[in-house]
Amino acid sequence: TEKDEHHNAEVVGISQELINEFSTRRAEILAVLEELGIEQTSDRNTVIAELTRKEKDVSGELSDNYDDWIIRAREHGFKGWNGILNVTNIYEETKLDIENVFAQLNRRSSFTRLDLVREIGRNSSCLTSEEIESEADRLLASDSLVQISEENLNDDLEITTKSRNPLLTTRFVLETEKTVLAAATAGQNSRHDLFNKQALESTAEKLHLTDEQKAAFQNVLTSNNFIDLIEGAPGAGKTNMLRAVVDEWRGKGGDVIGMAVSARAAAELGFGTKTDSDTIAKHLLDGKPIGKNTLIIIDEASMIDTVDL
Repeated sequence: TEKDEHHNAEVVGISQELINEFSTRRAEILAVLEELGIEQTSDRNTVIAELTRKEKDVSGELSDNYDDWIIRAREHGFKGWNGILNVTNIYEETKLDIENVFAQLNRRSSFTRLDLVREIGRNSSCLTSEEIESEADRLLASDSLVQISEENLNDDLEITTKSRNPLLTTRFVLETEKTVLAAATAGQNSRHDLFNKQALESTAEKLHLTDEQKAAFQNVLTSNNFIDLIEGAPGAGKTNMLRAVVDEWRGKGGDVIGMAVSARAAAELGFGTKTDSDTIAKHLLDGKPIGKNTLIIIDEASMIDTVDL
């Protein structure tokens, strides 16, 4: 059928009952959104689906499942075609790895048309320069890419949008950013009061923290927010302050995990704060569950790409 205002479409002859029988991902996605405390939208559903996608088991032959699929479909009133549609990937003929193009673009917050052309060139084996330019124009005209408007940029970046190479982002990155912001907003004042401000004041005095360190120390432990940001120049004493935060958090029975972009930064963070620290990539690869009473310290968080964040 034709797409509605939310860009959703239905397959003629496929009931919602049949869809629910074969799809368990929707329930998983809704459970994640509920845990984050954010309202579901079609775009957020897409983002969560990508972030929680697991590798499929491709062992065995697909034909082994045909009979079971047909029986289950008929039990839910489907009387249509019994075969499996073979869809030809339109990119096979051009030898363009479009999935890797977007995989690379999704690692950036923004990029230009020139960056897009370069990614298409890197991921194609036999396209001419004219065909690469044509493919870039086709993608720019699609819903998959978004041009960043001037009102979303600060004064330093305004000149970029007026140049011949305006800033772009992918729809996926844009919706991921919205999901991250929604989770952060929903997490404001979401923690219970665990720490006494007067006791923290006394602890800060005993540790001889500077006024800036003391303010950060108290704010992190008493803000009750899901996410807190700490900004300071090199040598300002952030690590010493965080070590005090870690001691207080553990004193309440909580766990602490350290993360950083590079292995060296993770090692320094772990040594300075006396925490088990590793790279963000390692944590994402391991996929170990993180308890609700866990303090996560991320060093140089501004260097993390949106998807990992």
